[in-house]
Amino acid sequence: YGLGLITPAIRQLEEGAWLTPAALVVAETGVGEEPPRLADWDVLDERDYGAARVSFLQRGAAPTS
Repeated sequence: YGLGLITPAIRQLEEGAWLTPAALVVAETGVGEEPPRLADWDVLDERDYGAARVSFLQRGAAPTS
């Protein structure tokens, strides 16, 4: 936790063509951390489990409520 690796990891996966246009990325960070925010990705949901925050991201998706 706390290393800020989510955004660079997603960008590397995009550059390597490892992600489909509709890919769902599940990212884990610490509860106290700022969740990953990427301009072309939407946060569909976030859930806290103890010290962990799990964020569900999808490129260009409309957030669900």
